Amino acid sequence: MKLNQKAKGFFALGLLLASGPLLWALGYELGETKEQLKLKYTMEVYDCGTGRSTITFTLADAGRIAPLTSVDWHIPGQDKTGYSDLSLKLAPHEAEGKKIYTVHGLNEWIGRGEIHLKSSTMDGKRGNREWFYHRVKVAGYLKKKDKPSPAP
Repeated sequence: MKLNQKAKGFFALGLLLASGPLLWALGYELGETKEQLKLKYTMEVYDCGTGRSTITFTLADAGRIAPLTSVDWHIPGQDKTGYSDLSLKLAPHEAEGKKIYTVHGLNEWIGRGEIHLKSSTMDGKRGNREWFYHRVKVAGYLKKKDKPSPAP
């Protein structure tokens, strides 16, 4: 009886290991520019003056990587290992045919953060087990708020 239970366990383990490659998908960062991918988006960062900022990311056209599977807010790890400190899928609201995504957080997080446009399609062709992402770094959009002048 014990041998039969062990055999079932090894069989289940073998099935799990054999199906592993079918379950894994590889994600690749796209090296193309916004223009090369024919992406149409804008990003505005508003410094609230409280040590926090709000990002408004407006996507008009996903270009060559349409349809998108998700738009994610990503904060890379400070230890430079490739792991994330935070990664969240963003929910859009629509206005005038555009998708608008909003993030609010500490300036340190906003300054390190990135928007990832994820897709499993490139030029209308769906990948087998891979997906792609285009990275939009927020740091270039973050502007320092001017300090108020001292009172006379």
